[in-house]
Amino acid sequence: LEDGALVPGGSLNLWSSEAMSLFAQYAAIGFLFSMLTGLQYPVYRRYLQLEGYQINSYTSLVNIAWSLKIFFGMLSDCIPIFGYRRKSWILIGWLVALAACLYMACRPFDRPYCDPRGNATIAALCRRHNKLAGVPKEYLNESSRNNAHVFILASMVATMGYVMADCASDAMAVQYAQREPMATRGRLQTAIYTVRSASGILSQLILGLGLNGPEFGGQFSCALPINVVYGITCIPCILACFSTVFWLREYKTERVPFAKWITLFWELLQKQVLWQIVAFRFVSNVFQNVSTTAIVPMADVWANVDPL
Repeated sequence: LEDGALVPGGSLNLWSSEAMSLFAQYAAIGFLFSMLTGLQYPVYRRYLQLEGYQINSYTSLVNIAWSLKIFFGMLSDCIPIFGYRRKSWILIGWLVALAACLYMACRPFDRPYCDPRGNATIAALCRRHNKLAGVPKEYLNESSRNNAHVFILASMVATMGYVMADCASDAMAVQYAQREPMATRGRLQTAIYTVRSASGILSQLILGLGLNGPEFGGQFSCALPINVVYGITCIPCILACFSTVFWLREYKTERVPFAKWITLFWELLQKQVLWQIVAFRFVSNVFQNVSTTAIVPMADVWANVDPL
């Protein structure tokens, strides 16, 4: 086109209901991503006193859904529901995430592994993982970890849901970006990732201020119950569902046959501009993500980092 746009339709008005629906998706994604991954230190380390390898397992399980985006993208492209390739899968993803978050909000979370019960001396010992051996048994709740796997698996399901919504939302963002003229292309992506980062900051503030009580090894005199924190994660899911149903606009399209999708995918993957990026991302992620199970215990035992 004359202005450099790849497809007709014109730029999306960032104040329109269509744009707001897209912003709502990324705000919810950023909030849940930061919230669920951020729980590893105050809840699973300080509250339940899990070991480093167990916390690493939590992080890996919660984030494993991001490795499945290609399959979610295939579902969105090849299996439209009622003619909608994006809207339907976005809604399904958020309903899955909402169900998992609501389950965690309603299922009782056990008392902390080390419960000081207002005893300042015991509270000081509970803050240091290497001092737990000196805590009298009546202050220890040995059964506190019995149900941890239930919340870990539910968190993984919630991540599966919002990653499914993220994948379809990314496809819609690309469609809108192709309508932008060359001079302003990328404006929408900048806006949505700004919203995503801002919502992530909000969730970190909630974790830092809300989970800084004595049961989390913090300095505040009180803290939010863990079930309330999981209940808060239901709010962005509900808002995302609302915006998907009432604001998100998508026209019905024909399904892409799976054989055709695989052929186009393979042809695209053979293009130099793509396979070099894929190779770089693969190699860089392999080396950048090398970690150790001692990172969280070091922050706790050596640095005595508070949740805030």
